[in-house]
Amino acid sequence: MPADPRRAFEIYVQDQYEKLADTPPVAYIVKYNLFIDALPHKPAGGLLINFASGTWALSGVYIQVPVIEYIAQHRPTTLGWSLFDYEETSTSTDLGPINAVEAIIASNFGYPS
Repeated sequence: MPADPRRAFEIYVQDQYEKLADTPPVAYIVKYNLFIDALPHKPAGGLLINFASGTWALSGVYIQVPVIEYIAQHRPTTLGWSLFDYEETSTSTDLGPINAVEAIIASNFGYPS
């Protein structure tokens, strides 16, 4: 979204979930790729809003663990606002046992040495 008079910065939003219900066997992979592919789309001086869950009716696709593993391995610095269901889900990484919130906080502070 381009900037407008009420908001002086651009926004990129990744919130695809509707078509995931049509591909249950691969929905997990599709949602993960959507999340990762959105990372370089953060506008300079703007905001990235990136949804890591895809839910519909009583079903959902949750990608916390592979996203945490991606963050720990690649150490991106432009995560933007990353929104998760069940953000307390944790996994072991070379950063130690962490959840999505801790991984994102680590990205804001340059990751521990």
